[in-house]
Amino acid sequence: MPDIFETNALAYEDARRTVAEFEGTTIADDFKIQAIQHLLKTDPVAALYDALDAAEIASHDGGPDFLDRLETFCKLATKVVLPKTTTPQEWTDGARHLTYLVSVASNLYYDARVERSETGINPDRYRKPLERMANAIWPSELMFAHRLQDANGSKIAFRAHDLPFEGSWPMLWTHKADGGTDIANPLIVPRQTKTEVQRLSNAINRCLQLTPSQVAAITTGEPQNSEAA
Repeated sequence: MPDIFETNALAYEDARRTVAEFEGTTIADDFKIQAIQHLLKTDPVAALYDALDAAEIASHDGGPDFLDRLETFCKLATKVVLPKTTTPQEWTDGARHLTYLVSVASNLYYDARVERSETGINPDRYRKPLERMANAIWPSELMFAHRLQDANGSKIAFRAHDLPFEGSWPMLWTHKADGGTDIANPLIVPRQTKTEVQRLSNAINRCLQLTPSQVAAITTGEPQNSEAA
C-alpha cells in the first residue's frame, strides 16, 4: 500500500534538488525563497518531516548543526498553510500529519530560535514525534524490520541502494556480523526516489534504536566511536 509521501514523490524530488542547488550560491535570496516555497507547496508534510529528521540525526553529533537544523524545521513550519476543515473527521492523513508537525515545531520554536541551549532540549521532544509518525505511516515496514532483526544473531541496519533498479529505488539491509547485504524487496517494496527510501531507512534504523554512527559502522564496516559502541 502506498504511503502518504508517494503521491508527490517525483515532484518533491525535483523541488528538493532545486533548493539544494541554490544553497551556498550567490543567487538572489528571492530565488531561494521561491524554491523553498515551492518545496512546501509540493509536499509540506515531506518537507517538515525531512527537516525534523535531519535535525534528529544531527543531534547525535553534539555540534551546532543540530540547533541550526532544528531552527530550520521551526522556520519552515511557520510558512505552512494548514488545511481548512470544520471537524477532525474531515482531515486526510496528510492534513493530520501536517497539523501535528506544525504543533511540534510550535513547541520547539523558542528553544530552537531564542534560547538555543545545546543541552536544554529533551531528545524525546523531537525524536518521539518522528517515531510516532513512522509507526502510523510505515507499520508493516517497521514490523518486518523488527522480525528480521529478531531472526538475526547480530545487529542489522538499513539504507537506500546507491543505484535505481528497473525504474525504482530498492532498500538494502546489512548484517553486522559479516557485512553481508541483501535487498529488502519484496517485503519492503522499492520507492520512486532515493529520498523516499532514505527517509524510510532512517525511520527503521531509529525504530531499531540505532544511532547514525552505528548505522554507518554496520553498513560500511567503519569502526564505531564511543556513541555507537
